[in-house]
Amino acid sequence: MMALCDGTRLELLDSAEDHKAVGDGDVGPNTGGMGTYSPSPLVDSALRSRIVETIFAPTVRALAAAGRPFRGLLYGGLMLTPDRGPVVIEWNCRFGDPETQVVLVRMQDDLLPWLLGAARGELPTGVIGWRAGAAVCVVLAAPGYPAQPRLGEPITIDPRFDLAGDDVIVFHAGTRRALVRAGESEGPLLTAGGRVLGVTARGADLAGARAAAYEAIHDIQFAGMHFRSDIGTRGEKKT
Repeated sequence: MMALCDGTRLELLDSAEDHKAVGDGDVGPNTGGMGTYSPSPLVDSALRSRIVETIFAPTVRALAAAGRPFRGLLYGGLMLTPDRGPVVIEWNCRFGDPETQVVLVRMQDDLLPWLLGAARGELPTGVIGWRAGAAVCVVLAAPGYPAQPRLGEPITIDPRFDLAGDDVIVFHAGTRRALVRAGESEGPLLTAGGRVLGVTARGADLAGARAAAYEAIHDIQFAGMHFRSDIGTRGEKKT
């Protein structure tokens, strides 16, 4: 869960659920995140209120009382426990990746006034509106990730991908342009990090968003590319 804060007030963004392990079924070493989906079916309105009242709001109040009012994006990595409810694993003062991708593509409001309000110490009035449906982000990783990723592989994106429409967005995570050669307007796109691209799609429901994201992946290629094939299935089982 992430919240925009202006020092006294906070606006909780919609939920997202990450997949940390590198392999299907949550096997293998942990990564920075192999994909995510939003919203999480675990977070209903009652749990959302509890997260605000018992975790985020007390934290913001405590920082203000200590003379260090927090303005910005407060990221809470949370775990749901059977006996204590939601507990904090970690705090970050930034947007989380790849959770942010699926959250922001579902945001109906313009993000800029909310960021500016947080920075100036006065969030806009009202609440953020959210699109119905769901979003899924699938991370395309470099060969060898997360141990020793191999970099510098050319990335090919089929030209027809441009017809995907606004419901599919590819976020660049670890890419760069090669040096421009004679006759080229720009150099070819190369892998430049362990997590290379985040293919993100919206859908009327989680199944539709998953289908759109994985369909778009067929149009992207680079040597050794690997990704999880089960992003979002965990959420489908909970609904």
